[in-house]
Amino acid sequence: MLKKLGLAALILVTGISVFGTGWAAPSITAAIEVSKTPLDYNVARPLSDGAFHDGLLAAETSAGNLVFYNTKGEKAFSLPAELKPIGDFHEQRAVVKNTKTNLYGYINTKGTLVIPCQYTEANLFSEGKAKITIASTNVVWKLLYCERPCVS
Repeated sequence: MLKKLGLAALILVTGISVFGTGWAAPSITAAIEVSKTPLDYNVARPLSDGAFHDGLLAAETSAGNLVFYNTKGEKAFSLPAELKPIGDFHEQRAVVKNTKTNLYGYINTKGTLVIPCQYTEANLFSEGKAKITIASTNVVWKLLYCERPCVS
C-alpha cells in the first residue's frame, strides 16, 4: 500500500513539474518588426550561410543574381554589370568576379571595388588575411594582408 501511495505521489509530482513549467515563466512581450516589402530571396550558394555579415545579407534573386540586402530589407547597393559577387562579407570585404576577365577582387560594404580584380583565386578574409592566387605569376597562392580595421 505504501509503495502504491509513493508511486502515485511520484507520478503526480512529475506531472506537475512537466506541465506546470509555464506558470513560473514571466510573460514577456517583445516587439518584432517585419519588413513591409517582400524580399526576392534564396540563400546564396555555395559561399553564403544565409546570415547577415557586416550588416549585409548575400541573397540570390529568383533570376539567379546575387545581391546584398541591408538590415532594413533594402538592396544595399548596385554593382557594375561586369562585377558579380561571390559570397558573404567578412571583415568588411566580399569577393567579386569580373565576368570580362574572369579574375577576382574585393568590394567593401558600400559596393566599391577596393582591391582590383587581379587574382585567379580569392578567398574570404579572416584575421586580416585572405588566401589568393595572383594571375600574372606562377605562384600557387599567397596571403593578402589588410590592416585592421579592414575598411576603406
